[in-house]
Formats: sequence, structure tokens, C-alpha cells
Amino acid sequence: MFAFIGFLSLVPTLRFIEWRRHIRRDPEYFPPAQEVRRMHRIVHAELGLFFLLPILAAAMARGIGL
Repeated sequence: MFAFIGFLSLVPTLRFIEWRRHIRRDPEYFPPAQEVRRMHRIVHAELGLFFLLPILAAAMARGIGL
């Protein structure tokens, strides 16, 4: 799950870097609303999975799921 969360975070990270490059060239630039909503959903999915990570780790430590 940790690797999946890391992989999922690549998309927003690369997009944020791209947006920053655009803003440096044109300070009036604002990313399209559809892209912002997509990144918002991905980051929320990451947070939800990250919240589950310690719960699943505790369950695994107790022998559940083996």
C-alpha cells in the first residue's frame, strides 16, 4: 500500500511542477478547473489511503491478513 500511495503521488507532484513552470513564465496563469479538480481528488485519495496505512499495519502486526 505504501508503494501504491507513493506511485499515486507522482501524478500531482509532476503536475504541480509543471504549473509552477507556467506561473514563472506567465504570472497570470491559472490551471484549468478540471485539472485542479482531478489533482484534488487524487490528493484526497492519497490522504484516505495514508490514513488506512497505520490501521492495516497494526492489523498485520497482530497476524490479521496473513
